[in-house]
Amino acid sequence: MLIHIVNVFCKAAGLVAVVLLYASDVNASEQAERAPDGSGKIRLTLDSVIRESVRRNTSVMSDHLQTRIARENIEAEKSIYQPVLQSNLISQTSSIQNTTEDLLVKMSTNYQELSNQFDVGFNGLIPTGAQWDVKLANTQKNSSSIDRVRNYKYEYNGNLKLTVAQPLLKGFGPKATNAKIEFATIQSSIDFGKFEQKIMDLLSTTIQVYWKLYGAQKIYSLWLNSIQISEKSIVDIEHRVAAGKLPETELLEAKNSLFQRKAELYSARSRLVEVQAQLYTLLNVVFPAGDGVKMFVLDEPDAGSSSFSDLEYYTQAALAKWPEYKNARRQVEKESTQVEFAANQALPQLDLVGSVGTNSMGREYDGAYQRLGDDSFLSWSVGLKFSMPFPGGGAAKRALSIARLRLQQAEVERDGLEKSLSNSIYSKLDAARSMQEQLRELEQGLSVRGKLLAIEREKLRMGRVSMKALLSQEEEFVNFQRRYLSGIVGFKSAVAALEISSSDILSKYGIDTSSYSPLQSGVARNSTLLPWEPK
Repeated sequence: MLIHIVNVFCKAAGLVAVVLLYASDVNASEQAERAPDGSGKIRLTLDSVIRESVRRNTSVMSDHLQTRIARENIEAEKSIYQPVLQSNLISQTSSIQNTTEDLLVKMSTNYQELSNQFDVGFNGLIPTGAQWDVKLANTQKNSSSIDRVRNYKYEYNGNLKLTVAQPLLKGFGPKATNAKIEFATIQSSIDFGKFEQKIMDLLSTTIQVYWKLYGAQKIYSLWLNSIQISEKSIVDIEHRVAAGKLPETELLEAKNSLFQRKAELYSARSRLVEVQAQLYTLLNVVFPAGDGVKMFVLDEPDAGSSSFSDLEYYTQAALAKWPEYKNARRQVEKESTQVEFAANQALPQLDLVGSVGTNSMGREYDGAYQRLGDDSFLSWSVGLKFSMPFPGGGAAKRALSIARLRLQQAEVERDGLEKSLSNSIYSKLDAARSMQEQLRELEQGLSVRGKLLAIEREKLRMGRVSMKALLSQEEEFVNFQRRYLSGIVGFKSAVAALEISSSDILSKYGIDTSSYSPLQSGVARNSTLLPWEPK
């Protein structure tokens, strides 16, 4: 008997050691602090977990990078108005036989020419769709004709020329010219909406995981406490059996109950580790293998403090702020812009083309530029350039037809989403209210079950009830506790779903998507520490 008492004492000491081993000794901070009861456990508030998960989650980081890519794409499309510097350096040698007519002019059977040309200029685009090109050129030329009739070796020709091509139909106007910029701008808004939606979905998942962790810890602690009580009861029953006050079957039932509780404890531990792994995944931290079960101090749920607005408020808020619906409207805007652009591209190509230039010539390099500012040697041209696919222009017309169909498709999806959103808000509001009432009833029922269990334990201590009856009462209490904890997760998830639908969840937790600051890449890649733990 003495040996058995020592064994029980060792088990109890082991349990205390486990709790002490897994408790974390951390310094106080704004987001996490030691539990006020002095246990040394990490305090994990829902707000702190949400903020860290948003900052650390890789999926959110990826979507945020996509928003940056989209903004860069806008700037890339705007670069169509950036002038382009162009320059050429060409050296050319020609040696040809003169025709009879050339022989009379050049007075030579053969003609040889060496030219070196250098030009520099700019070309670009303006919002009307006109393409312009301005170029300054200088050509150094030597030929057999110059050698024959001139007393110098080289002639230098300078030329300044401006060329403009203004579309009059296809490609005309700022709308056609800025179409790709407009597409990129709308797509950037869509990508940002997806980023906001991703954060909101993450918040919903985080809230569920947080309260699942709360429930898993409660169940684990419940079984741990039940085992401790059972072990104490077994010691008492052994004394009574030895004294002949209880039959040995009571002792066997008590031991069998203890084995069942230990089995349930392993199951509860497995569930707790599973939920903790989900928490580590949300926080982008490696789960500490072999580190055992960490116990956290969590917020206590309060269903009674939650109040709900009316259906009209949630519906209007969702239509105004819900990212998915805003993206549906943006998609309609994008497809409408695409229709306008496709309609323009289906027009024939009719361009007004013109050029104006001056030239100058001299024996020296500088002489090629001396008279470029005069109008004595002014050259110009103006005309129209027309082209169109023949016959019909099928590709452009098909593109316009496709664009119109896509616009109709986007409008159908937007209208359908608006109706489904209203219905979804109604069902989620009803679910949140129902879950709140259900949780209140479960909370009251759990209180009654707890009192009944305490009475049964007192009866067992006084020998007025069997161990079997107590075990039955404990089993009912645990099952009811599970229902209550499941109700907490369900209620918190229902509230989160409602707040996501109306987009209130971001403001509730102080998440500003416009100033999102992710965790720097690689900071927690190989870390097994939570953000609140000392390194």
